[in-house]
Amino acid sequence: MTRIKLKEFAICLLLAAILCATAAGQAPPDLESMDNAASMQQMLANLDGAITVQSQAADELPLSADLNSANLNMERIFSRAQAGYIQDQITLARAYQLGRGVKPDPAEAAQWFLKAANFGSPMAQTEIGYLYIRGEGVARDEQQAFKWFQRAAVEDYAPAQYDLAYLLTSGSGVHKDAQAGATWFTQAARQGFAPAQVNLAVLYASGIGVARDEAEAMRWCREAAKQGFAPGEYLLGLMHESGIGAATNMTEAARWYRKAADQGDSQAENNLGTLYEDGAGVPQDIQQAIKWYRLAAQQGNGNSYMNLAHLYAGAHGVKPDYMMAYFWALLAQRSPWPTSTRPSQNVLERLRSYVSPEQAAQAGTQAEYWMSKHSQLPPFTTIQLWAKE
Repeated sequence: MTRIKLKEFAICLLLAAILCATAAGQAPPDLESMDNAASMQQMLANLDGAITVQSQAADELPLSADLNSANLNMERIFSRAQAGYIQDQITLARAYQLGRGVKPDPAEAAQWFLKAANFGSPMAQTEIGYLYIRGEGVARDEQQAFKWFQRAAVEDYAPAQYDLAYLLTSGSGVHKDAQAGATWFTQAARQGFAPAQVNLAVLYASGIGVARDEAEAMRWCREAAKQGFAPGEYLLGLMHESGIGAATNMTEAARWYRKAADQGDSQAENNLGTLYEDGAGVPQDIQQAIKWYRLAAQQGNGNSYMNLAHLYAGAHGVKPDYMMAYFWALLAQRSPWPTSTRPSQNVLERLRSYVSPEQAAQAGTQAEYWMSKHSQLPPFTTIQLWAKE
């Protein structure tokens, strides 16, 4: 049976039920209906949530042979950059950004990107827009970011079209305009830009900015997946699991989740774990579920924290380890991961009652250390594509 996402109170009640049953010497209740993998419905319900813009330009900027060379000729690069050679200005900006051949200096990097941007480089214009979004080397200014993305987008530069669409769809630094956002996503998607293809698929699946069209959503999702783009593979798995754009097919869902998970996509890792836990599309294997949940947790995936907590509390016949259950539940409570399910204080108190004060303090210290060492937000941001968790 496929697990569907339950609201926080349901998961908390189920965790509490495990603890109460164990205390009474009873077998823990069946948790087949519990899930903390995100559904397509969750994803679509959160389209208007907080959006973190991630520029695709940074990964597109070339690391020239000079930047990778041990004998970086910074004097020559600096001289040519001052003379107005755009590529050298970008190279110099990247050198300051990455600390290659010079000390890292965000402000200096921003200045050289700005020079190249003013000379008309769409790549530099997009990057300076991203710096304004992050407030890196310049004061945070979403309106300035919008201006620079727009300048690069009209030059048909796909990463800028993507970022411009992002701002328009989220209403960051500009009046929210989902239709305009969809138009720019479409332009970038038609150039084969996979991140835009994934976002466009989400819009078609939701009917935001475009007429709802599940077949079109599936088509764009497949285009991204064809390129081996992990978020596209993940979304394709989610669509097969949810029966959006195609008949529900758990075997196909598992296949696409695995493709994305093998690339390290934490959302896919988490969801593949739920399939192994349920035996949906794959043979039921709790150890495999724990393996995939742990891999997702290593990347700060908040939903995998909750999934691990309920397993270590005794679900599916797993031998209870209450200190581990408390540790993962603490992380789930503190996680900033979008759409993740968090345990109530009552559940935490119940778990804490099964460990000594020393163990509880140790778990708290370990949780703080964990959060300081592991990324707490998805590496690829779409219009809440981090949903199937």
